[in-house]
Parts: sequence; C-alpha cells; structure tokens
Amino acid sequence: MTSIPYYNRTIDYAITLPRKRGMNMNILVLGGNGFVGQEVLTLALEKGYQVSYLSRHPGEGELFTNPAVTYIQGDLLAADSIRLNQNYDWIIDLVGSITPKTLDALNVQARKGTVALANTNHVPNILYLSANVGYPSYVKTKRAGEAIIQKSGLNYIILRSGLIYGPGRPSSLSTAILVKFAIKIPLIGKAFSSIAPTPVANVAEQILTAIEQETRNLVKNIEIRS
Repeated sequence: MTSIPYYNRTIDYAITLPRKRGMNMNILVLGGNGFVGQEVLTLALEKGYQVSYLSRHPGEGELFTNPAVTYIQGDLLAADSIRLNQNYDWIIDLVGSITPKTLDALNVQARKGTVALANTNHVPNILYLSANVGYPSYVKTKRAGEAIIQKSGLNYIILRSGLIYGPGRPSSLSTAILVKFAIKIPLIGKAFSSIAPTPVANVAEQILTAIEQETRNLVKNIEIRS
C-alpha cells in the first residue's frame, strides 16, 4: 500500500499480486539503448531475467551484442504496428524527452503508444519512469503521461526520479558534483536538496526491485542515494 498525493491530502491506492523474480521474469525495456535503459538491461541480465529492448535504432557496444539481449525495432508513435513474439511480464517504459519541441510527442503521445503496445500484445504490467523535478512544461507533460498509464486499466508502477547521473552521460557527472556541493551550503542548501542526484545504477536497482515486489498501481519517488 502507498500514499498518493491528492490536493492537500493523500489516498492509499494499491493492489497486491503474486511475486515473480529472476529467471521467471521476462521484461521489455522501451528505450533500452538509452542512458538509464542500458543500466536496467545490464542489471536485469545479472539477475537472470529474460531481456528485450525496443527502440527505433539498435544500441551500440558490447551489451547489445550479447545474444541474451533481444532487439525489437519499433516506434511508440506507431505502436499499433508493433507485434511482439514473446509473452512479457512487464514493459519498462524509459522513453521521454526534456527538449521543448518533443515534450508532447515523447512524454505524452508515446505513453498512448505504450498502453497500445501492452494491450495489443497482452502485457499486463507497465512500469513508467517519470520525474519529480524539472521546468514546469516538462513536469506537466510527465504528469499527463502518468495519467494515461493510470487510466489504462493495466497494472502499473510509476517511479518519479530526480536528477540521475553516471559515466554513460558525462555531463551529468559535473551537474551532480555542483548540486551536491550546493546542498552543503548554508541558507541555499535546502533549496537544492529536492533535486539531489541519484546514481543511475541505483535507479536501475530500484526499478527492478519495484517490479519484483507484490504491490501494484502505485506512484512513488525514486529514493535519493549517493
């Protein structure tokens, strides 16, 4: 059970389903060739999951030449044309944008594609990586995407993340250092604490831990870990 903010109060809203772990789990990662996606795929393989990823273009590097990783070419903006040849337990949706020109397409319309993909291919569960910080129009589109998932009738988990950093995105490392430094400064530190950065490896760990738990239909923040 979890608490979801609703105006100035909270609503407890969750259901419990049987737990499924490790080699019994078959996941499809949308945007698996991205910054967070690569970390999720790597950790999922270590845990013994069956792993596939969907993107418009295949990933590059050693991870994506692993025969245990299945690539599916597809575009969430044309999801009705995608047919999956496996039965997946979860769709992990990591697709999104912070660029103003593509906010609606990748943060809102793509969520409709995620739901269509799940329904067409009978995938019962969706985990969506959303955000709890950002400029107003970005956060607004993230919330709109969340609403599409919540109204889909599918089981869902929505994780809201702050800043994420890791070696796969060099610019994020300098940003993380600056924010961590600012947090320690008296008077202004409190203002920065809400955007405290989390390592991408910890975000991936929390994503996979969430789908292994029994609780569904919840919205929660990624825990901040340094």
